[in-house]
Amino acid sequence: MPTDPSNIGPEYPSRTHKYKLGCGSIYVTIVRDPEDLKIIRVFANIGKAGGCAQAQTETVCRMITRAIRAGDDPSSTSKDSMVASLGGIRCHRPAHMGSEEITSCADAIGRALNDDISIEKGDIDGLPGADS
Repeated sequence: MPTDPSNIGPEYPSRTHKYKLGCGSIYVTIVRDPEDLKIIRVFANIGKAGGCAQAQTETVCRMITRAIRAGDDPSSTSKDSMVASLGGIRCHRPAHMGSEEITSCADAIGRALNDDISIEKGDIDGLPGADS
């Protein structure tokens, strides 16, 4: 299993989503198992190097990955689901993407998971800012 987004080989399907934040851009990479296409890993990088925000973002991604390994299903539609728990967390500098407000790095990660799941289900063809 890849431990770094730069080490993802072609055998691991992945998609990177870009969202604008109040403090720059965030790039969220969702990695899937090549056999069953279930999400196995989440990475995120903020457009600037280092800092507290990047450390917190990496922590959120590590916890999501651990939850997935422990059996949590990111595609669950429960109000207590992983994706739902990340939505709406606010920082001091929310940003707008079109008509939507991205309220924090955690909110962007939750949106990336939700958007990626919707693309895989065929609910939407693709998203602005989502690279296959």
